[in-house]
Amino acid sequence: MSDTDLAPAPGIDLTADVRTQYEVTIEAIAEAAETYALLKADTPDGYCKVQLAIRDCVAMRTGTDKTRKRLKAPAIIYGREVEAVANELKAAVEAIEGPLKEKKAAVDEVKAREKEAREEAKRVEAAAVAAAELAEEAARLKAIRDAQKVEADRLAAERAAFEETQRVERQRLATIAAENDAKLDKEREIMEAERAAYQAEQERKAAAAKVISDAEAAERKAVADAAAEKLAKERAQLQAEKKAADEKAAAAAAERARVDAEKAEAERVAAMAPDLEKLASFGRQVDELVSHAPAVTTPEAQKMLGDAVADMGAIAGFLVGDA
Repeated sequence: MSDTDLAPAPGIDLTADVRTQYEVTIEAIAEAAETYALLKADTPDGYCKVQLAIRDCVAMRTGTDKTRKRLKAPAIIYGREVEAVANELKAAVEAIEGPLKEKKAAVDEVKAREKEAREEAKRVEAAAVAAAELAEEAARLKAIRDAQKVEADRLAAERAAFEETQRVERQRLATIAAENDAKLDKEREIMEAERAAYQAEQERKAAAAKVISDAEAAERKAVADAAAEKLAKERAQLQAEKKAADEKAAAAAAERARVDAEKAEAERVAAMAPDLEKLASFGRQVDELVSHAPAVTTPEAQKMLGDAVADMGAIAGFLVGDA
């Protein structure tokens, strides 16, 4: 697209609201969305309406895109002019800056070579010092290793002498131990014989003591059995006496309870005598009332009166009988 194609159309106001530059509005799109949402393509007429709606949407979309390109044209042209001027200015400045950088780079290269030479001299010097220190350390370590070897040889000789002394001492101790074991075995045999004799004597004494103990135990058992039999008889007699006393006490308690119950019943009857007389009098009045029952003629009334007379007679008999 050329700058001529991007030239803004006459009458465009770059200071106006961008929305007003578009022919389609958001309100129109919302209205179309509301209308087209109701369309269906399941009938020939509906299918045609859906096609027309699609064409309308395409027209709104493509028209909006064309307007966008037309409105952006001035900004694109201005941007290109800005880039061109900037490139021209930068080229002029770089024409001055380039030679200056070359001069500075030549001096920097000389300084870098001089710095590298100084650092190389320092590395050579440090390597020489390190080599000397390494040789000195190697000599010191060799002297230490030599001294350690002399000391190790001395310790080995001392260890060999010590082990020989230990071997001789172990042999001497083994001989002594063998002699002691033989002596101990002889003493152990003597002690075993003495222990067997002592045990036999103790068993003989224990057997004699057991004969005496068994006789004494039999005598003690006979005495204990006689005492136990006597105690059992006395306990049985005491239990029999206690049982007779308990039965006598229970009989006396039952008699007291019977007398108390009869006394309480007599007192209760005496206390109820006035009320019983009143109830008997009331019963006689009820019986008198039954004898004055009215004469009725209907069956229902006769049944009701008969039931009432029977109930009242039973009540009168109950009150008079209890009294």
